[in-house]
Amino acid sequence: MKYTKEGRGAFGVAIVNGKGIKCIPWNYSETMVQSIPKWREALKAEMNDKKLKGLIPTPTGNDNCWCYKGEYGYEARAKNPIYKEKFGDDRWKLEVEKAISGTKSNVKDLIDHIIAESKRIYEGTAEVDTFLIYHDHLSIMWEKEAISYMKSIGWFDRFIMIRGLNNPKVAKYYRNSVVGDSPELARGLDSYGFSDLEVSIKFHVAITSSLKHDDPKKFQLGTPKQVWSCMSRCWELCEPTSERLVQDIEGLPAVLEKIFAANGCVVSGEDVRSGHREQRHDGTGPLHSRLRNNQRKDSQFQRPVHPDAQASYEALVDHDNENIVYPVHDVARDISNDDVIDE
Repeated sequence: MKYTKEGRGAFGVAIVNGKGIKCIPWNYSETMVQSIPKWREALKAEMNDKKLKGLIPTPTGNDNCWCYKGEYGYEARAKNPIYKEKFGDDRWKLEVEKAISGTKSNVKDLIDHIIAESKRIYEGTAEVDTFLIYHDHLSIMWEKEAISYMKSIGWFDRFIMIRGLNNPKVAKYYRNSVVGDSPELARGLDSYGFSDLEVSIKFHVAITSSLKHDDPKKFQLGTPKQVWSCMSRCWELCEPTSERLVQDIEGLPAVLEKIFAANGCVVSGEDVRSGHREQRHDGTGPLHSRLRNNQRKDSQFQRPVHPDAQASYEALVDHDNENIVYPVHDVARDISNDDVIDE
């Protein structure tokens, strides 16, 4: 949430009818996600700014839509007959939200997205009314007003959290909540999925690197919008794969058993995000050092290739094939008319 000049999004996965399913990601690139109280403060500050200016652009000019008979504020604006006749009761809020949405996002929108996507992927299944949602301890999502909002729409109890008799066993901060930054529990993404996605992004950037910069098929990381394009395209059609998601999520029971055996304490060897594994991939014994890339199972498999990069990939792996139609490459720059390029 801190790195507003990066391409950033919220991603979700699930197992549905035995298959790994990816949710449509929520894009918050170039914005700072705000708690509900902070978002409200930002709205109020923006409204006050417009109030001081006195005007908001309208189709017919500028109307003083923020005051009514010398009064200012939300209620006064709602009384303004000129604005109500032209735009309706809610237009003022849309105008203010539009003004701040370029730099800020509301965690309420994230919560709504998580719920909507979960409902969408489970629609028509036996679990549509019983599935649960896990999200780690994002503080602005577990603060008082966010919890009240989830309760008001009837979804708070559908989020996995520490409950009942387990609450006295943890610090007050985590009661009726979850422990944050716990990749061994956030199965499907924090343990393996995001690593797979990052490798896929780098792979596609590499194989399309010689395409022209204005080619829509090129994978680029030069701007937040380009980063988001890379992430979303690789996420949608490439990695993590369904098989990888199932493998990862189904590893949760084994982790839970080890946590139970350790009486809830930290389990050595399960910090999978750092690359350590308890057992070697060949099953011959424990792994005593950091896993190297050439020891990984997935390094032995062909990565999925996005359709936008297929022509570039084929040109690289089979460059002697005369039947391949090669993509247009950015061969040279700043070449004078007298120069001869021998391709």
